[in-house]
Amino acid sequence: MSAIELDSALPRHARGLPRFDRWSAISIVCFCLALIPVIAIPVPGSSSAFAAGADHISFVDLFGLPLLLLLLYRARLPDSMTLLFAASFLGCAWISMVNVGDLGRETLRVLRLCFIYAPFLLALSLHWTIESAERALRVFWWGGLFGIVIGFFIYWFVGAVREQQQALFLKNGLGYVFRAGGQLGNSGGFSHLITSWAMTALALYWIALRRLNAVQIAVTLAVLVYGIVITASRNSLLQVGLVLMFTTLFVARSHQRSAGRVMVTLGLVVAVVVALLPLIALITDSAVLSATMSRFGLGEDDRSIAHSVRYQNWAGLLDQLGWNALGIGYKQTMELTGLPVDNSYLRIFLELGVAGITFFLLFWASIQLRLLGSRSPDVMVRRYKAAAAGLVMGELGRMCFSDTFTMYLSTPSVMVIMAIALRLRSSDASA
Repeated sequence: MSAIELDSALPRHARGLPRFDRWSAISIVCFCLALIPVIAIPVPGSSSAFAAGADHISFVDLFGLPLLLLLLYRARLPDSMTLLFAASFLGCAWISMVNVGDLGRETLRVLRLCFIYAPFLLALSLHWTIESAERALRVFWWGGLFGIVIGFFIYWFVGAVREQQQALFLKNGLGYVFRAGGQLGNSGGFSHLITSWAMTALALYWIALRRLNAVQIAVTLAVLVYGIVITASRNSLLQVGLVLMFTTLFVARSHQRSAGRVMVTLGLVVAVVVALLPLIALITDSAVLSATMSRFGLGEDDRSIAHSVRYQNWAGLLDQLGWNALGIGYKQTMELTGLPVDNSYLRIFLELGVAGITFFLLFWASIQLRLLGSRSPDVMVRRYKAAAAGLVMGELGRMCFSDTFTMYLSTPSVMVIMAIALRLRSSDASA
């Protein structure tokens, strides 16, 4: 159909609408990747009723609705099970609201959850080539770095944003130090941003594309190691380990000739990290370093993840809340029990019910199967998808000890990267 015939086929009121081409859509996705890690605007007054993280408005709060409207305008979503499972999961969040009393405030929370996945849906509506994916990754590297540096400055010069959440108690009653929490004062969210940003750069931009220069690699590794130390994040160590292990396996599986290159890359990562550790130890406060080591099981007072109180909390939550077919309602666990969940799967099961956790697991399973099932003749496309599958394993592992699916300064970017990998094709195929 020609452009004139297409224009004639449109309803009269739509014929004057501007054409929204692929280049413009990709530019908007890059705009999202640049600003998602950066925008966190404090809201005056802690009694604000705006969703979780009620004292901040994020990028998805400002642009989530326009992105969804833009998605409806484009109406080019792929016929994909991934899309169906994502929509069903979000639908379960809305259905769970039947068990919630204050619908006004809680509706805003579910809206934010939908907005978190809006950039993913937009990116999923596009075809991506290696060149456009590289452009998006480059934008995310700079945007993520800027957002992380802002968080570092807050940690250095402002201190704790949320003292109770960031406090890290020292052994033998010696008081406490504060962990870095970024713009939101949330150490778990800030460490997720740092780790996801760094591993995306190393796995996709370096292992898959080989486009990072030596300075960028050194900066990425330095930020990663320093970020893990000052956030004292045990989950980050788990995520990094899983990504490195599975990226190695999946990339070697996708292209045997890449196996040697990946092993060399991992060797360089380990060597640089070992070289950076003494320097980072010198510039880090001794009390912070001591508390961090104890959380990693390296000090006298072992607070490693094996001795975490999370396990007792999970048992208590299951005992108090039991099982509800429709869930108790999104974001209601803390309201009803006062206990943090720190487990995405358990939280979704409790709050969104059996259907919610089923669709959530199917959503991630469909992503992983599509990435690992790639049969593209383009070696670089297969390698990219295999590296992205390694990132997925890191995210899935971290979800066991963190509510990452609601983290609005990091999860939207992670989901966009997944969408790009799912829709990646060779430049020749696109043409």
